[in-house]
Amino acid sequence: MKTKIKFLPGLLLGLGLSLQLASQNDSGVNVETDTPPSGTEINVVRDSTLKDSLWSTFSSDLDQVVVTAQRRSASRQEAGNSVQLLSRDFLDRQTPRSMAEALVGVPGVWMQKTNHGGGSPFVRGLTGNQVLLLYDGIRLNNSTYRYGPNQYFNSIDPFSVERVEVVPGGGGVLYGSDALGGTINVLTREPQFAAGDSTLLTGRLLGRLRSSDMEKTMRAEVGVEKEKLALFAGVSLRDFGNLHGGGDLGELVATGYDERAVDVKAKFKTGKRSVLTAAYNGLVQTGVGRYDQVAQRGYARYDFDPQERQLAYLRWRLLPVASWWESFEVTAAHQQSREVRLKQKEDSEILTREDDRINTNSLAAVAGFRFNPAWTATVGAEAYHDQVFSSAFDQNVNGGEILPKRGLYPAEATALSYAVFTSHRYRVGNWAVSAGLRYNLFRTEFTDDTFGNTDFKPTALVWDGGLTYNLSQGQQLELKVASSFRAPNVNDLSSFGSFDFGIEVPSPDLEPERSLNTELAYRQYSGRLKWGVTVFRNQLRNLIEREQSTYLGEATYEGQDVYTKVNRSEATIFGAEADADFRLNDQWRIITNLSYTRGEADGKPMRRIPPLHGRFDVLYRPAKSKWFADGSLLWAGAQRRLSGGDVDDHRIAVGGTDGWLTVGVRGGYEWKAWTVTLFANNLNNAAYRLHGSGVDGAGRHAGMEVAWRW
Repeated sequence: MKTKIKFLPGLLLGLGLSLQLASQNDSGVNVETDTPPSGTEINVVRDSTLKDSLWSTFSSDLDQVVVTAQRRSASRQEAGNSVQLLSRDFLDRQTPRSMAEALVGVPGVWMQKTNHGGGSPFVRGLTGNQVLLLYDGIRLNNSTYRYGPNQYFNSIDPFSVERVEVVPGGGGVLYGSDALGGTINVLTREPQFAAGDSTLLTGRLLGRLRSSDMEKTMRAEVGVEKEKLALFAGVSLRDFGNLHGGGDLGELVATGYDERAVDVKAKFKTGKRSVLTAAYNGLVQTGVGRYDQVAQRGYARYDFDPQERQLAYLRWRLLPVASWWESFEVTAAHQQSREVRLKQKEDSEILTREDDRINTNSLAAVAGFRFNPAWTATVGAEAYHDQVFSSAFDQNVNGGEILPKRGLYPAEATALSYAVFTSHRYRVGNWAVSAGLRYNLFRTEFTDDTFGNTDFKPTALVWDGGLTYNLSQGQQLELKVASSFRAPNVNDLSSFGSFDFGIEVPSPDLEPERSLNTELAYRQYSGRLKWGVTVFRNQLRNLIEREQSTYLGEATYEGQDVYTKVNRSEATIFGAEADADFRLNDQWRIITNLSYTRGEADGKPMRRIPPLHGRFDVLYRPAKSKWFADGSLLWAGAQRRLSGGDVDDHRIAVGGTDGWLTVGVRGGYEWKAWTVTLFANNLNNAAYRLHGSGVDGAGRHAGMEVAWRW
């Protein structure tokens, strides 16, 4: 029997409270809390104990340094109240299996998992190619990112991450297409320069086990710190066994997989005021199964094998001498992603292999200015170029002939994006006004022998603006309005193949999706209590959705219904987020959240809108002790408001998704260079599924992590 939670108890549990994830950096590292003046870098210092850094994990002062909201270093007060931050300390404390699981419980974010090897963040009701993912400020979204939940966020190794910044409500001006729901920027570990002529060698070895053979992880890291050279490198080897669900669900077949990841970052001082950064990260996952397809849709096999991503970049950063010019940086990047799908129906001897590879080259230049103490600005230009290679074949598993066929996309396709943008903020007394503008050109080309050729050239002009008022010391009220867009990509225009509940045929006559997000936020910081509330309304038009269609004059193909993509009329998403951080005393702390979202399209419910959900954490740090302990409740109400697509979706139960609640505890001890962490999750053994997911959550389980630093 699934655990249920009624609306009222859930509301009382999270009313007015939120998990506020802070901006502390690496475990044992604190970032200075003022925006760096021109000609300086953000300095870092090492904390004395792990316990202290964990205690400060959730601090939420307005002067925290963030980079995503303004595309440069800025205080949180300057960047805006809605920014949510996850620190390295938080990731260490939570011991998440993946980046997808790391974002569970963040205000305004809902994590859907189509499969155990995936995970797609919903930001204010939107996901997939309607949420922009960044890695060190570089777009991960490419021209094949799909509508709806996907596995892309799971291609980031959580051990490589220093912090995550979530900017809800659109980021179209600074980052371009796809930021309809918001922007998630994953910022990786930063090596540090040493003082003087000294050389410092650091490192960490870590091992983690999760019960029921659900995880075996080994991680090795090394760092070299010199006056003009800093290096950090890490290797992760991970084996995830099949999930074991709660209640009487038992072992969930086709959910385990293997993962290997490497990350390297080196920084070189090229002058007194300039630094060159060279970075590489790569991740490969093998045997990643689609549990929902095997358990519910008649597949004997449905694997991503492999799914992989690689990113390398060079970034040169200059801190000019001029007092009005804060920073200038140029980033050149190359990415490769690959997804191989192996599919075989039950009682069939035919194995279908689909192989999609995407190469992306990009170049971006961004400058930060402080023309006077009241006026700051960001100006930039960028270009992205995608090359898509797609192929497929059928083969008889008993050694039969290989039959080539059209891939999910045309054999070769290209996509180009060019943009210029600017964003400004001006402060007058207790008031501050902000405004930004972006112009974007796109071109998507491909030759398709089956469906005809396409040369698609949309443009976009988007803007944003805001007004902030500091009511008094520690209180802030902010109104923001932002327009965003999403240009149809190669997946929208040319996809031909199966999706969650049918067969999709190409849709060459599409227009860009548009959104206008309005939000009002209030935040107060006073003594031991920090809390805030945000209300928002996102108006969307030209939404791209699927509708039933025909192929070769037939409404079905290979036994499945045929669909195509079309632009829909207007839709509206509105909701509220509340958060609080309460220090009872020097040892006890409570942090909790509540998020509510509702979506309407053509007078009917929007698809996959998350239910009311939240989190409640209690932290305990005994005085003068190296022990730490935490308890957490994660919960969601039932979701009965279903769209037509939800009703057709095999992953959503008839009548909707039940509410659920899970209880977790974790604790640890630091002794010299050693840290031991013990954790247990879903102590109540709830059988639950996040709304829209294709796989159930793990049942009651325990784990241990041991780390040694030098």
